[in-house]
Amino acid sequence: MRFDAASRRERGLSLFAGGELFVAGLLAMPSFLFDPSLPFRAAQFFLFWFFVWAVGRKNSAIATLSVAAGIVAFNLIVP
Repeated sequence: MRFDAASRRERGLSLFAGGELFVAGLLAMPSFLFDPSLPFRAAQFFLFWFFVWAVGRKNSAIATLSVAAGIVAFNLIVP
């Protein structure tokens, strides 16, 4: 079994349609947004990141971390 991005993307597209992924994201969003537990949120984040990798999508760690750092920085600046 190959684990390169093209084969993962092809397999992911054969298993899940866009609408199904959209509904799954909508169903997962409340548990991610409204749970105050930071370790649980971190575990969900890495689980979602694994799912993105598993279906062959690209997700830049630098872009993700810079956006998160910007959000935290601007929340600290605003009184």
